[in-house]
Formats: sequence, C-alpha cells, structure tokens
Amino acid sequence: MSKIQYIKSKIKAFSLFEVTVALAILSILLTIITVSLNRFNEQIKLSSDVRQELNDFYVVRSNLWRELYESDSLICVNNELKILSGDIETLYFIEDERLFRKKDDQVMDLKIPIESISEVEEGKKIRIVFSFIWKGEIMKLSYLKRANLDKQINQYFEELK
Repeated sequence: MSKIQYIKSKIKAFSLFEVTVALAILSILLTIITVSLNRFNEQIKLSSDVRQELNDFYVVRSNLWRELYESDSLICVNNELKILSGDIETLYFIEDERLFRKKDDQVMDLKIPIESISEVEEGKKIRIVFSFIWKGEIMKLSYLKRANLDKQINQYFEELK
C-alpha cells in the first residue's frame, strides 16, 4: 500500500447526522446575527427620528424666542399670539393641534403638536406660555412678557417726576 492510499483510507467522512447538526448550529448563529442587526437598525432609526424631532423643536424655539425678544408688543388671545415688531406682524396659532406661523401672508406648518398658547399672570409678571405635547406629556415653554414700548416710555417719564 502506498503512502497516499494509506492516508486516504485513514480519513473518515462526516456522517449525515454531523453535517445536519453543523448546519443547524450555523443557521441558529445566522438567525441570532440577523435579529441583532435588525434590532440595531431599528434603534438607529428611532434615535435619528428623536434627534430630528428635537432639531425641529430647537429651530422653532430659537426663532420664537428671537421674535419675542425683538418684539415691540405681544397680543395673546384665543390660542393665538400676535407679535408686532415695527410694521412686521407675525402670528402663531393652533390648527389641528399643531403649531402654525403666519408672516407676510405666508403660513408655515411648524409640524409640532401643541396644546395651547396662553397668557399667565404670576403676581405682577405676565408670561406667554406655549404648552407642547411631547411624548404624551405636556411640556411648557414660557416667555416673560415685557411691557410694551409705549408703557416703558411712560413709566420712564413717570419715574422722572
């Protein structure tokens, strides 16, 4: 018997049972990997959706605060806030439980769910309060309402007397 024939006769072939077990283990491992990757992709999508919602909210909040700070006067009636700045009028209002902004006859859907826009008195101070719906709970964003420009001027001259 030559050396090659001797080696071939010593090698055992896998039995059908061993092959089946190996394939079953591989399929279980592939299933676990696939489920893990799908779950990871779901978490990434959820994270990016939450991040996009936050970015949308931050854009609205920063523009709103800038407009409120630069305003000459604020008028809040019936879930509407009118911001007057010079001859520019900006209106924030609620429609279909979402916040809208109207400026120069252009209406913009801000795509943010909102509960109410109101004026709240806290002692001598008045606040403009936006009540947003965030993940099923009410979140309030408030801004301290300053006196109108004409009231500030009148108050200044009253203090001079």
